[in-house]
Amino acid sequence: MQKIKLARNVDVLTCSKEGLVLLCLSLVPACQLSDASDSSSDAQSSFAVSSPNLALNKPVTSSVACRASQGPAKAVNGSVSGGINDKWCSHASGAWLRVDLGAEFPVSQFVVKHAGAGGERLSLNTRDFNIRVSSDGVFFATVVSATGNTSNVSIHDIPVTNARYVYLKVVTPSSTRSLDSRIYELEVYGPPQDTGSGGASGTGGNGSGGLTGAGGSGTGGFTGTGGTGTGGLTGAGGAGTGGFSSAGTPSFFDDFNTPSLNSAWAAIDRHGDFAGGDLACLTPNRLAITGGNLVITSLLQAGNCGDATHSPVASKYSSGMVQWRSINFTYGTLEARAKFPGGVGPWPAIWLLGANCQASNIVSADNIMGCDWPNPGSDEIDFIEILTNENTRVNQQIHSAGNNSGCWAYTTDVSQNYHTYKLDWRKNSLVWSIDGVQTCSLTSGVPTTPMFVIMNTSIFSNVVDSTLPQSASIDYIRLSP
Repeated sequence: MQKIKLARNVDVLTCSKEGLVLLCLSLVPACQLSDASDSSSDAQSSFAVSSPNLALNKPVTSSVACRASQGPAKAVNGSVSGGINDKWCSHASGAWLRVDLGAEFPVSQFVVKHAGAGGERLSLNTRDFNIRVSSDGVFFATVVSATGNTSNVSIHDIPVTNARYVYLKVVTPSSTRSLDSRIYELEVYGPPQDTGSGGASGTGGNGSGGLTGAGGSGTGGFTGTGGTGTGGLTGAGGAGTGGFSSAGTPSFFDDFNTPSLNSAWAAIDRHGDFAGGDLACLTPNRLAITGGNLVITSLLQAGNCGDATHSPVASKYSSGMVQWRSINFTYGTLEARAKFPGGVGPWPAIWLLGANCQASNIVSADNIMGCDWPNPGSDEIDFIEILTNENTRVNQQIHSAGNNSGCWAYTTDVSQNYHTYKLDWRKNSLVWSIDGVQTCSLTSGVPTTPMFVIMNTSIFSNVVDSTLPQSASIDYIRLSP
């Protein structure tokens, strides 16, 4: 059995399939058949009042286009009938579109028009893709994960979510060997604009006060004071489904598919940890966004550097470090996919440090400005640490008030293979895993105060110069509740 889906930019319609005949009881510009396995909503959509396309002709950026005539603006121009150039096309691996809606709106549906909608072969329809949304352009939450799509037009309903930025990332461009991503139109819609008393769904619907239910903002309201509102981010007292950064709901994602480093990160510019034996100058020049990865390169490069507590000294090595500038969290699940440097001497890590050190670590690794490592508030969780040339084992450990418990986790060469690493941090529990297999668990001495993320490569004293340069490549990092 196949289901009928209607885009939200049309009036109330009813579609049905009988035998081999599709009967649409009104003229439907976006009436579509799709398999039940389609990742978009299985239910028929019908709404009392049309909703405007919030993405229409809005500012949009993307990965490199196939050609100048197929730039990102073609994905929001409201047209699919202008031929093969009336689309956005990108050759890039992990191709992406980012639309700025211009202000924060409640969003509840996405309509994606693929190659077939513009008259191209159905096999060129975007097969696998994700849609993420954000209110501030820093914290993004995935709200759609589409897999196995074959439809010309795919429709994706979500719980009402406040967003200004919409980010579409292509995972698999088509069902062929073609590496080109093709999107003829990305449309974004809010909830139906029914202002009648009794809420959006009328009698028997969501209750008094509109979508927020009792205690919401009044007739037709979405996320007013006192109402949690499905998907609400700004309503007092409720983080809502798909919340980005509401109090008590940690959420962060970066897959490094933007031209420059996300402003959530601070690129460190100082000497490495003097007390820890780091020999390198840390410089933003050793950081690059390349091929959808954050690349941290360590190499021979003479220079002079110091920090807030040390005068500049000569160094023959250069490397890089980033940290969260102001974000921190207590408890959550951290996940990263990465490949780390080989050679002898590089000492890469993705780790957590207590928030008391968040400001000071930008200017010095020493205990200054309230940082008191390794005591609570300044303690450490080593999410992933590769000790110099130990490329088949990963250190997973804590350093907290004299407790240095942890594990060695063995895996295939981390300098030759990407692995997916995960850390689940809960009250009285830390669980590490690699590629879905649990590798370490601690239930005592678990830190209990806010922490922030650091990603870096140090250079240790056993370095063999001939093995440099070496690079770490981070595909993505995600924090979820």
